Amino acid sequence: EAHRIIDRVTDQPIKVGLYKMLAGAAKHYGEFEQSLNMTVNVIQLQTTIAQSDTPTGEWPGGMKFNLAPVLWIAGFPEQAWEIVRSNRAERDRTSGPFVRTNMMFQAAILLRNLGCDAMLEEEATQMSVLGAQYEMAMSQQGGDIFTGWLLAKRGELEKGIELTERGINAFRRTGHTMYQTHRLAMLVEMLLWAKRLSEAEAVLQEALGISEHAEERFWDVELYRLQGDLLLAQGAPATQAEQSYLRAITIAQQQGAKSLELRATTALCRLLQPQGRSDEAYQALSQIYGWFTEGFDTHDLRATRELLTELASPAQTASFISATGEQPC
Repeated sequence: EAHRIIDRVTDQPIKVGLYKMLAGAAKHYGEFEQSLNMTVNVIQLQTTIAQSDTPTGEWPGGMKFNLAPVLWIAGFPEQAWEIVRSNRAERDRTSGPFVRTNMMFQAAILLRNLGCDAMLEEEATQMSVLGAQYEMAMSQQGGDIFTGWLLAKRGELEKGIELTERGINAFRRTGHTMYQTHRLAMLVEMLLWAKRLSEAEAVLQEALGISEHAEERFWDVELYRLQGDLLLAQGAPATQAEQSYLRAITIAQQQGAKSLELRATTALCRLLQPQGRSDEAYQALSQIYGWFTEGFDTHDLRATRELLTELASPAQTASFISATGEQPC
């Protein structure tokens, strides 16, 4: 209904603004196909409007950065990566600090999930620097959160957790929930690495509460995947972890979140493998892997392919292994 109303709007800049709001709302509700389509509409409309006529006068290519993480979630990692790779320089030349840091945040979400750590570090550092320079606390803290995650991934667990927690606490104090489940999921992952399981459980419950009460469904799949990981780390019965992974997969299928479905299915199949359920695991994993048409050298698809090799018979292995190149970043 909202789409039909907007289509009747004749003022193009106003139409752009309305589509942007709806695209953002759809993404946060986990309605990724709708968000993707509306974001594409915005980009197409912006090509017909002078930059000075857009609602905020921003660089018209800016919505491409909003599109990138949604494209990745929907299962198109190479297209998402190409958007960020090919538009960063122009973004930095033409955008003001507020709009630029927002685009950097969207790029950072993508880069973290693609495993592009070097470029993620550049984006996070610029976010923090610009945030401090222009007194944009949210941007500064947002950059610090990603930097903390990178530190923890590299083994500096306590330093990374401290930096990320400090950034998250700033968002907690404001009551800001947009993307908070994503930030909290990063912290849960870091606490799992550090084996601080009771803290990880508390943070995960906080994130699930935000998802429920604020309807921030953007990162639900990952929250339930992490719940499965946490249950295993706590020594819970494998059946409990399996139910969490299955719930993550179900949500991903409902949302059309193919990259997140791949990740959750891979976690489930790692659980099934030592239980003598390799054939069941292979069937489930090969089905989601077979959906993809690009991005086979990205981190998640490489990991899935390695697990398929472990699960498969020689004949099955030949059916999915193909020539590969290098990680795109």
